[in-house]
Amino acid sequence: MRLLVICFFLSFCTNSFSQTKKVESSGEWPLSKNISFYEANEKALIGAKKEALRKAGISEEIYSTEILTTSSWNENINQNYIKDVFLNIGGAIENWEYIEEPKEIEKDGVKYVKLKIMAKVKKYKTKPDLMLKARVEGLKKSYDSNFNGNDENNYFDITITPYMDCYLKIFYVSDSETSVVFPLEVKDGLKLENEIFEDILLLKNKKKSINYIYPYTEKETENGRFLIIITKKQYPYTESKVDPDGYYSVTYFDKIISWYNNIEPEEKNIMSEQFSISR
Repeated sequence: MRLLVICFFLSFCTNSFSQTKKVESSGEWPLSKNISFYEANEKALIGAKKEALRKAGISEEIYSTEILTTSSWNENINQNYIKDVFLNIGGAIENWEYIEEPKEIEKDGVKYVKLKIMAKVKKYKTKPDLMLKARVEGLKKSYDSNFNGNDENNYFDITITPYMDCYLKIFYVSDSETSVVFPLEVKDGLKLENEIFEDILLLKNKKKSINYIYPYTEKETENGRFLIIITKKQYPYTESKVDPDGYYSVTYFDKIISWYNNIEPEEKNIMSEQFSISR
């Protein structure tokens, strides 16, 4: 993914919940020649978090996504296999800590990673507002990599039309990066007169275009998606770092989910649009 700053767009506050509960939960996942200790640990942790939600009385009507994300900063690369809750549950895990650190155990001749956590779970006060929606148009299923950004016919050209007034956040998530697409913040607080830097209200039935980004990958094929999030109020996203071009675009998938889960359901909606980029 690469940005060409020539165009448009839009974004968020903190929220409150009605009830908070601390619960203990555990998780385990089998090891194999295809599953490393690290991967099994991630899966066991996901299981422990889901058990914590159940113990806290959170509903299990879940829409989830499963992504292998690789987040890199300087020369440090961390791979995180994350399956996390997006929508339609009754609460979220605010924070957690290990009671028992991940360890390898054996049961019936099979090796597992086992762990135990203490999780602080908050119940939501509201349910999703079915009127908080937007129509996303113009995104293709696949793109050729625009290596130098010189091909004027090879850019993302996305139109978003909300069904009610709202604020917008867009993130890009793939197996090689996670980044903020809109709105962008510039290093040292530099003020630029362009709507892609502004946290402004997107009006009902008024179309907005995203066309300053071009598809780019150095891999044979990169599978990615845009997470398009709309909210009724402004909820600032602050979990980003400066990229080499001076934009606060570098971020992490788990940070996005944590931020999203701390917004009440009636205040938010998320759309996940998937595509591929090929050399």
